[in-house]
Amino acid sequence: MTRARRRCAVVAALLLLALVGWALGPATWRPHRVRGTSMEPALVEGDWIRIRGFGDAAPRRHELVVFREPGSGRLAVKRVAGLPGEVVQVLGEDVWADGRPAVREVAGVLDLVPQADVRGAALDALLGLAAAGFERGPDGAWTRPAGAGPVRLPLPEPVRDGYLRRGEFVPGARPVRDAGLELRFALGEPAAAVVLHHQAGRDHFTAALDGSGRLRVRRVSGGAAVGGPEAAPALLHEESGHVAAASLFLAVVDGELVVAVDGRVALRASVGLAEPRQVVGLPLDQATQAVLAVEVAGAATLQRLRVGRDLVRIAGTVGGATGFRLGPDEYFLLGDHPETSRDSRHYGAVERGRILGRVGGRLWPRGWNAFGWPLE
Repeated sequence: MTRARRRCAVVAALLLLALVGWALGPATWRPHRVRGTSMEPALVEGDWIRIRGFGDAAPRRHELVVFREPGSGRLAVKRVAGLPGEVVQVLGEDVWADGRPAVREVAGVLDLVPQADVRGAALDALLGLAAAGFERGPDGAWTRPAGAGPVRLPLPEPVRDGYLRRGEFVPGARPVRDAGLELRFALGEPAAAVVLHHQAGRDHFTAALDGSGRLRVRRVSGGAAVGGPEAAPALLHEESGHVAAASLFLAVVDGELVVAVDGRVALRASVGLAEPRQVVGLPLDQATQAVLAVEVAGAATLQRLRVGRDLVRIAGTVGGATGFRLGPDEYFLLGDHPETSRDSRHYGAVERGRILGRVGGRLWPRGWNAFGWPLE
C-alpha cells in the first residue's frame, strides 16, 4: 500500500470513529484534532485524540482536558493546574495552590518531559565514554574493565527547558531546576558502582547502586535561604537486595526527591526545594538550574541514558505573584509549552460548563506516551 493510500485509510477510519463517537453521545467519547504547539511535546499539531466525558466526576489536577476558550469559543487542549476555590499562583517554574506547591507525583523518567534518550554512539557523544576509558561492544553498550577507578561524567550542559518532539530535540533557553535521569547498566564486580547526581545550586543529591545490590541515597550538601545554615551531608536511605544489572532513576521535582530501581520507587522524600530563593554567592539562574552527572567505578557496562525535566510554568497577567482566586465552579488551565500557549494566564478562569471532557488517549499517531516518550 502506498503512503497516500495509507493516509486515506487512516483519515477514513478516523471519520468513521468520529461518526460513532458523536452517535453514542458525549458520555462516551469523540475525536479531536490538535492544533498549535501549546501542548508540545505531549501533543503535537495534527495528532488525533479521544475526548471522554466526565460523567459524574470532576476534572482532576494535572489531567488534560478539551474545552471552549473564553472569548474565542475555539476548542483547545490544556492541562488542569488549579481547582475550584483555590488561590492559584505561578512562582518560579511551578504552580502554587493556596500557598503550597501543587506537587505532581513522579515515579520514573516516563513521567517527565523527554530531553534525551541515548545509547550507542549517542551515549558516547553525550558523556564522553571513549575518552573516559570505556570500550564499545558489538551490542552498542560501553564497558570499563575491572578495577578501574571512579570517573565522573557530567552532562555537557545544565538543564534548560528544551524537549524531544517525536525524537527531534527542540532547544530551550530557560534554566530548569526540576529534572531527573535514568541509567540502564550492568555491574561486573561487587566493588563496582554507578552513582547518579542531581545538583541545583548548593543542593546536591546522589543515588548509588553497587555490585552487591546495595542502594544508598545521600544529600551531599544543602543550600539554604540567604543567611541560613547549610545542611550537613546525610545518608537519606539505604537498602539491599537489588540485582547488578538494573536501571537507576534519580529526580528532584516540586520539592520531592525520588529514587527508583527497575521501575520501583525506593525513596520519595520532601527535600524542601520548592520555594524559589536566592542562594548566597550564586546568581539566581545557577541556584535554580539542575546539573546532572553519572559517576562510575569498577567494571561497569552502560547501556542507555534517558533525561527528562518537569513541566515549566511561566507567570502571566493572571495568577502571578499576587495570586488569583478561582470560583466554586472554575478551573485554571495551562499549556505545557508556555511560550506558545494562550491559557488561563491570559484569559483567567475557565468555567466547568466550557470543559467538554478529558483526553482519553491518542488515536493517531500511536506509539507515544502522555509526555511524549516513545512507547516500547
